[in-house]
Amino acid sequence: METNNSQHINWEIVTAILDDSANETDREAFKSWISDEQNSLYYEEIKHTWEQTGDISYCFDEETNGAWEETSKRVFKDNTFKVRKLVFRAVQIAALFCIIFIASKHLFFPDKKELFTQNNIINDFKMPDNSLVSINRNSHIAFIKGFKGLKRKVWLEGEAFFDVEKNIQKPFVIKTNKGEFEVLGTSFNIMCYEEDSELSLSVKTGKVRFTSPNNKFIIVKKGESIKYNINTNQILKNKKFNLNVLSWKTKQIVFDNMSLTEVAQVLESVYNVNINIEDDHVKTLKFSANFDHQPLDKILKVIALTFDIEIEYKNNMINFNQMN
Repeated sequence: METNNSQHINWEIVTAILDDSANETDREAFKSWISDEQNSLYYEEIKHTWEQTGDISYCFDEETNGAWEETSKRVFKDNTFKVRKLVFRAVQIAALFCIIFIASKHLFFPDKKELFTQNNIINDFKMPDNSLVSINRNSHIAFIKGFKGLKRKVWLEGEAFFDVEKNIQKPFVIKTNKGEFEVLGTSFNIMCYEEDSELSLSVKTGKVRFTSPNNKFIIVKKGESIKYNINTNQILKNKKFNLNVLSWKTKQIVFDNMSLTEVAQVLESVYNVNINIEDDHVKTLKFSANFDHQPLDKILKVIALTFDIEIEYKNNMINFNQMN
C-alpha cells in the first residue's frame, strides 16, 4: 500500500482490514497509509459502504480466496484503484461486494446450511463434526456442511447452546454481530440478539475465548459467565454460574431467594410470555422453589398461593396483582 497517497488504494489490504484477516505486514502498511488525514476520510467512507452492504465476511474465507484473487485480477489489474469521485466509486465497491457475495453463495457455498427458529426451539441438532447445538426461539445459525477450511465456522444471531466436539487441529469459531467466540471443545450458552446492546456467554464446561469487535478479548472458564456491552465496550465477568441460563432448553428452573421481578424474567424467557408487575411491593417479594418440566400454569398457581396475589391474563399479558 502506497504511503500517504490519497489517489491509490490497495483493495486486497483494505478488504483484509475490514474483515479482520490482515496480517501484521498488512496492518503496518495500512497504519502508515491511513495516517494521512485525507486517506483516513476515504477509508471511513469505504468502511461505511462496507457496513451498509451487510455482514458478508464469510465470502472472503479460505474457500473463496481463489475467487476473490481471480476477480481482483480482472477488475483491479494493477492492484490499485484511483479514487477521483468517491461517491461513484463507493457505489461501485458496494456493487462488486454484492456480486461476489451472490456468486460465492451459489458457486462456492452450495451446501450452506441455515437453521431458523421463531416460536419453536431446536434441541440437539448434530453438526458436521458431531458437535451439538440447541437453538432458542427467534434465532438463526448458519454454517457450511462439512466445515471446509481451517476452522469450523458458525454464524449466530439470537441464542444457542453449543456442545462442541474437541478437535485441537481445527478450532470452532462462532461469529456474531457483537464479537467472536473460539473454542476447541467445550459446552456453553451464547445470547446475542440483534436488537439488544448486550451479549452474554455462560460456560458450562471447558473454556471459551471471546473477542470484541475492537479486538478486546477475555478467556471465560467453566462456571463463569460474561456480559459484553457493544455501546460501552465493557466486559463484565461473573464467576457464579447462573443456574437458569439453560432453562429455556432444559425446562429445569431454580428460584433461590429471587425477587418476583427476577422470577418473571426467567419465566418470560422459558415460556415465551410477557409478565407485568405494577405493585412495587410485589416486585420485591422473595421466592424459592425448584421446578422440573412443569407447565407455566402450575408455577403461576404456586406463586399466587405463596404470596396471596392474583394472576390475571389480559391482552396477551400476565399480570401479578396485589389482592385487595
